[in-house]
Amino acid sequence: MEPAMKAFCYYEPIAGEQFDEHGPMVQSWRRNWSRLGWVPMVLTEVQARSHAAYRRWSSAVPRLASINHRDYQRACFVRWLALAEILRPGESAVFVDYDVFNVSFTPADARQLASPDQVTNLHYGQCSQPVILDYRQAQALPAVLMELTQALNQERPEQQDWNDMSFWEADKKRSLGFARYLDICLPYVPEVEAPMIHLSWEAVDGAGSRKSQVWKELEALYGT
Repeated sequence: MEPAMKAFCYYEPIAGEQFDEHGPMVQSWRRNWSRLGWVPMVLTEVQARSHAAYRRWSSAVPRLASINHRDYQRACFVRWLALAEILRPGESAVFVDYDVFNVSFTPADARQLASPDQVTNLHYGQCSQPVILDYRQAQALPAVLMELTQALNQERPEQQDWNDMSFWEADKKRSLGFARYLDICLPYVPEVEAPMIHLSWEAVDGAGSRKSQVWKELEALYGT
């Protein structure tokens, strides 16, 4: 019998009306993923603080331009430290946002798609989540993410929005001399269209609905 497979998300409480439904959504995410056989685990800043790079990141991230709430931007970066700190040798897992509703994606599906050669990028073009990755890949990603982001920041000083999705830009990794990281960080090809629904701000706010409302509608449609 295969061991249970974990699905990780990262959550930090952030002050502000736009984030007031995030805490309850984490609990909904737990229920949703567990019904499909996953062991859902919520990472926090507690795990991130244990990583050797945490102090340096806490200083570097605020210096990056962003259109997002500063605490939100910071959380998007340090979540990768939390994952690197908690994943164990020999272990593979899915790392996903807590506003991703799982329709039918099971641990068995993830094991078929997992690759020891590359992180498996699920579902979203240039986005950084959800991904399937193993211990070695989780350990490598933080250094790649920060080094590449800072290199791109020097190349594009006019850019006003830096986030943790930078390391998927394979062409930039090559041009900036990051070829040594390509085997770790290139998205898996072909990219996989996983049976999930991401309640992005654009999709939800554009429809005039709150995420929690849309989530309940999905639960009614697909089951809790």
